[in-house]
Amino acid sequence: MTMLLSILPLLLLSASPVAAQAPEADIEPGIADPGSSPQPEPDGTETAETIALYRQIISNYESERGVYDQRLAEELLGLGLALRAAGQQQLAADAFGRSLHVTRINDGLESLAQLPILEQLIAQGKLMEDWESVDQYFAQLYWIHRRNVGTNSIQLLPVLERMGQWQLTANALDPSPSSYLRLLTAYGLYKKAVNIIDATPEATDELLIGALRRIAQINYRIATYAGDIEDLSNVQSGLQAAGLKHDLPPGEVEDLKQINRSYANGKNALVRIVSTYADNPELSRESYALAMTHLGDWYLLFGKRNTASRTYQAAFDILLENGMDRESINRIFSQPVRLPAFHNLALPSPDQAGTEEYRDYVVAEVDLSRAGKARNIRIIESRPVDDDSVRHQAMRSIRRDRFRPRLKDGIPVSAKSVSLKYPSNVWFPRVRWNNERR
Repeated sequence: MTMLLSILPLLLLSASPVAAQAPEADIEPGIADPGSSPQPEPDGTETAETIALYRQIISNYESERGVYDQRLAEELLGLGLALRAAGQQQLAADAFGRSLHVTRINDGLESLAQLPILEQLIAQGKLMEDWESVDQYFAQLYWIHRRNVGTNSIQLLPVLERMGQWQLTANALDPSPSSYLRLLTAYGLYKKAVNIIDATPEATDELLIGALRRIAQINYRIATYAGDIEDLSNVQSGLQAAGLKHDLPPGEVEDLKQINRSYANGKNALVRIVSTYADNPELSRESYALAMTHLGDWYLLFGKRNTASRTYQAAFDILLENGMDRESINRIFSQPVRLPAFHNLALPSPDQAGTEEYRDYVVAEVDLSRAGKARNIRIIESRPVDDDSVRHQAMRSIRRDRFRPRLKDGIPVSAKSVSLKYPSNVWFPRVRWNNERR
């Protein structure tokens, strides 16, 4: 069926644009026709019996019509699910692979009947941590959709989103130097999405904004991976020095150039988001202010403090012009925010600012500079309680990170004794591998 999204979501999409599929995380236990095939059960004994029955049916079909009998595809898919439930993962992958092969022979290389099988092969590859196979089956999934709906169809957007999300996930899971290439691949996928949106008159502004936000996110990750750099604000002056003196090794100069490219790519994406809001007054003015704030964050992350300050002031002015009182706006921007903050898709209300709840966290008291750097860090509270390792990791993270500073009337100001709640998911240090890559 045809699926047109009203927005390009920031969540992993699991539905196909041309045929509805079960989400990858939800493995259907009964793909096969219950009238002719057994259904896998969670109990070990019943699962073993189910596998035996599937194999018997498959053997009978092969005896009757040969190893490419069209009926085999469904039974092999069911067998794969049963084997997966039994923990026999390689055999499950083999059964799914053979199901795909039989389907391609009977229905053709472009057949949509392959889609549910490819979904299970992707899920199986993830389960077995076989990233190369996942890449391969996502490529096949995309190719089939493209052949059925066209190279520049808006119906490709959910597939491009899923593929981009997979590349980002695999990058986080794989610490090897080659993982860097996945970020470049993800960037290319979202550029393709933007090109499709631009070429589609019925595409919504929300679709465009979602894709552009992804491009900015990815380019920040590319920049942090490109070099062994704790503070990106030092990049611009370093790049200028490299270009003038030529006294750095070629690998380091190339890293700095890549960071500069990523800065420009991300900035251009965020500027276009801001322009989209500015040109469409029917869109939310609070979202417009948030987009302007994200652009200010981007400038701050890359050391452009004066430009960041002017951009934050513009965000303040948008809210003021939209009828929000000055005191409420200042409360919204009173709490520091760890950067980048693209995951924040809405500004907090004045009464919600700084009230987020986390299961494991530390509460620190810090002095925050106008440039968004934390100084004089004191750990006040932690969960788990009295865990020295947690406190040490949190201290390292807070010292390393950049924050959106406190804003008063849109102007960054320093602040003393700021209470900062830091969740557990940011305690770990960044992965650094650029020396290996060279």
